[in-house]
Amino acid sequence: MSQVIFGYLIDPQLATIRRVEIPRSNVLKTLYQHIGAELVERVALDEIHDAWVDENGWLSPARAALEVHTMKGQLFAGRAVILAHDAEGESVSPQFSMEYFCEQIDAIQPVMSAEFETFRNKLPDGTPVFGERLKQVTTHAVRATLSVAK
Repeated sequence: MSQVIFGYLIDPQLATIRRVEIPRSNVLKTLYQHIGAELVERVALDEIHDAWVDENGWLSPARAALEVHTMKGQLFAGRAVILAHDAEGESVSPQFSMEYFCEQIDAIQPVMSAEFETFRNKLPDGTPVFGERLKQVTTHAVRATLSVAK
C-alpha cells in the first residue's frame, strides 16, 4: 500500500482545483495545512467522496466560498480538500477526476466596487480646491467555474 494518497485542493479565491499529495501517516495535519484552518469539518459530497472544509471559515474576513451544486444555498467559506473514504472510513484518493468536480462545485467570489465623485470648491480666500472623493462602496458576489490548475 502506498504511503501517500492524493486529494484535490479547491481554492475558491482563485477558482482552481489542483492535485495535492497527503501522507497517510498524517492526513489530518496535512488537511489543516492545505486548507489553512484550525478546525476542519467533513462534508459528504456523495456515498464515498468528502469535502474537508474550514469549520470556522465564515469567522474570517471576507472570503471566497464554495457551493456544491447538489447543496444549493449551502456555502462553505475558504479552501477545501476533496478525498474519498473506504468501507472502514479511512481516507483514500478520490475516485472521480478533477474535471468531474469542476462540474459539481462553483466558486463564489466577493467583489467590491467603489464609486468616486469629482468635487470643486473654493477656500474662503478664493483658492480653488478640486479633486475626487469616495462616494460609495458596494459589494456583491460572482459565481465562477473551477478550472484545473497545472
